Amino acid sequence: MVLVVDFDGTLVKENSSRLLENLLIKRTRILGLLLLGLGKILRYKGDLRRYIILNFFIKTHGKEDLIKSMKNVAEQLTVREEFKNKEFIVLSSGLKPIIENTIKINNLKALEVYASELIIYDKKVEVKELTLNEKAIMLENLVKKYHHITYITDDIKEAFQLKHYENTKICNISKRTLLENWQISLLRLIIKELKPIPHEILLDVGCGNGWLASITKNLDISYLGLEPSRIRIKKAWKKKQIMSKSTTTGFIIASATHMPIRNSSIPLIVCNHVLEHIQNDYLALDEISRVSKEGGRIFIGVPKHYSRMIPILWPWYKLVDKKLKHLRHYKAENLVTSLNRKGLRCKRVVYTAHVFKALAQFLALFSRRVKHAQSPLWWKLEEMDVKFKNVPVGGHFYIVATKSR
Repeated sequence: MVLVVDFDGTLVKENSSRLLENLLIKRTRILGLLLLGLGKILRYKGDLRRYIILNFFIKTHGKEDLIKSMKNVAEQLTVREEFKNKEFIVLSSGLKPIIENTIKINNLKALEVYASELIIYDKKVEVKELTLNEKAIMLENLVKKYHHITYITDDIKEAFQLKHYENTKICNISKRTLLENWQISLLRLIIKELKPIPHEILLDVGCGNGWLASITKNLDISYLGLEPSRIRIKKAWKKKQIMSKSTTTGFIIASATHMPIRNSSIPLIVCNHVLEHIQNDYLALDEISRVSKEGGRIFIGVPKHYSRMIPILWPWYKLVDKKLKHLRHYKAENLVTSLNRKGLRCKRVVYTAHVFKALAQFLALFSRRVKHAQSPLWWKLEEMDVKFKNVPVGGHFYIVATKSR
């Protein structure tokens, strides 16, 4: 399968055309601002406004300065982690020079680039826009060439139109399947604490939609997701096509209390916010202990008992409990004791979801940028939350354990 990706908002997190427009206006100072204001008053569309500003800039600053400005924009663009180690084709209405510079600067594995052409003369700029119809024709040609492709865009309207375009045969057109900031943060913590070794197997107990399979993109390990819901497993398989690098990524429809896995066979186990959903959580711990190898590393996440939370977090977690149907909360010392009885020795307890992270997650409900992009606000709050990892007052905690030899 070949990935075909849109550029702005999908491959990179910013809008490259808007960044270029803002940079050129800043460079042309008051005249550029007047031009922008005039464009908005006359309701020029983005493409027309960009065309006018590009031509105005090249007349006032010259060809070399425009090329330098486009390289400057490429340096500012943040490539999504999900695409850094994947081969893909770019199909975008963004400017080709900026896209090609971004690919070169970040050493990305782009097979081909189809985008809006920019022809630069001494005192004139010509833009050959890539229209939606042209995109559809190119997708049809790519299907003939590669047979099986997935087109990824964050533009739902565009995806819908392309999906129903006559004579366009596409395996799947989907809204982007990318990690949210909280998932990136948790992924980093799991890698830091479990320290995966090449060729090890990671079992994700209660894998949900399988987002943790993306752990294989930079690590030479195998991923096995276990989930009782058939619907979620179907979603996980779809997500795996985009998120997972590993050819040994698989999923099992099974319960955490009855795992169809042989004894002492799994070196890495993640059970993230699953125990609080299971009626007999002690049986799930028995199963985790049974399938874990001797010396295997285990990562368990659960919500903290209300008596150990600061009261300001109670209303938030009451809503979360109701929405997610939590059966219980945990005290760290009680869970550590339960793990010890199962032959699992606790190495570390990490406390998280203090006021700072709760605020970040609350803001993410209302802002897609805070939720998905490399938001400075999110990561500043995350950094503050990490500083309190040893303070037992957050909303939940993680236990890193190992199976006794």
